[in-house]
Amino acid sequence: MRVFQFKLGSKISHYTKNKDYWELIKGSGVTFILRLLSFILLYVLNFLIAKVYGAEALGIYTLSFTLLTICLTLVLLGTDTAIIRLITEYRSQYSMKHANTIFTKVMKLLLPLSVLFSALLFILAEPIAILGFQEQLLIQPFRIVSIILPFMVMTRMYSKAFRAVKSITKSIYFEIIGIRFGNLLLLVFFLLILNKNFMHIIYALSIAITITAFMSMYSWHNYIQKDVGDQKLLFNQIETKSLKEILHISIPMYLTSAMSLILNWTDVVMLGVFQSTSAVGIYSIVLKLSLLISFSLSSINMIILPKFSELHWEGRKHDLIKIFRFSSRLIVWTSIPLLFIIILFAPALLGIFGDVYVEGVIPLIILCIGQCINACAGSVMQLLNMTGNEKLARNAIVISAVTNVLGNLILIPFFGMIGAAVATSLSIIVREVMASIYAYKIFRFRTWYIPFVK
Repeated sequence: MRVFQFKLGSKISHYTKNKDYWELIKGSGVTFILRLLSFILLYVLNFLIAKVYGAEALGIYTLSFTLLTICLTLVLLGTDTAIIRLITEYRSQYSMKHANTIFTKVMKLLLPLSVLFSALLFILAEPIAILGFQEQLLIQPFRIVSIILPFMVMTRMYSKAFRAVKSITKSIYFEIIGIRFGNLLLLVFFLLILNKNFMHIIYALSIAITITAFMSMYSWHNYIQKDVGDQKLLFNQIETKSLKEILHISIPMYLTSAMSLILNWTDVVMLGVFQSTSAVGIYSIVLKLSLLISFSLSSINMIILPKFSELHWEGRKHDLIKIFRFSSRLIVWTSIPLLFIIILFAPALLGIFGDVYVEGVIPLIILCIGQCINACAGSVMQLLNMTGNEKLARNAIVISAVTNVLGNLILIPFFGMIGAAVATSLSIIVREVMASIYAYKIFRFRTWYIPFVK
């Protein structure tokens, strides 16, 4: 027993004394709590919509948010990922003022572009709703989410900027918590003072995004004022990247983001096309529950992206590999217990939302297995993106996205939600296997972590 205690104490001491390990543990702990709060808000919000408005309204809400997310990805041009790398690089090598100059250049491009996309989406809302989903109730929600697209761009970009400077609390708040909390609070307010109307769900989402956008802008402005200091001489001596050079970095990441979008939302969109909005509502709950398996992966990724970039561009390859392996162990050992809990209690967990949601048990189990494999692969896609290998990450995700689209197209008409779950899980496996092979060829270490397998 004493030997075990001594070894455990030595391990803990080793991890806490290592700056990189301790930064990851400390940051991941804070991130875990914040993301746990965001997940609680998400499930409470979905529970409220499911119970009060029904599966059909939840389906309309899900499809509207999906359309907003698709347009957001198209507008961003991959700059939301690239800006993390660029701010980290310029802040580390030069100054915060240079980093903010890069960020400002990107925002001057994105905001007019988002207004243009917003107008286009508003015009096309009716054809998309009627021709794409055969659902007239989607027209008004689609038009409303089109209006808030520029504000969604603001929240995403400012949250990524805060992540780059390792202000993780603000990053998570502006990207996730602020929107979900505001959405929930406003929806409850509407229920208390107004007659029940499913459009209140969309109104609440829109107002929450708009408020969060202005809060994030104000907060970043204050941060920059405090951080830049007196850097005029250094600033005048160094040229920052042009917009063309920034886009040269971001476009491969843009393709990766676009393919990630296909992976994340093809099943939902195709269910909306081939099945009812009620099926979309049920599947959206199933999908969100399955994401709990990769909860620690997404939490650690919030910390690890700038860390990968920092270690790589400082030439610390050995430390980069060590921090990746350590993060992989953290991810797997926090994911496996959740896998067993969700699989064992799947009917009870889905039954909380209503009896109709229990038909999602089999899709939930299939998706959980896919997310477990995702967790075992670790942050391999992030490793490629943050170390100048974004084109390889793009290749992996393109093949994965094609697998996803073809799988959903073939399976959903025959098997519904089960087909969607199978196609999505298979595409995740394809992506992680390819990315792991690429990473092994570059860094010469195995990125997969499987407990008790050396």
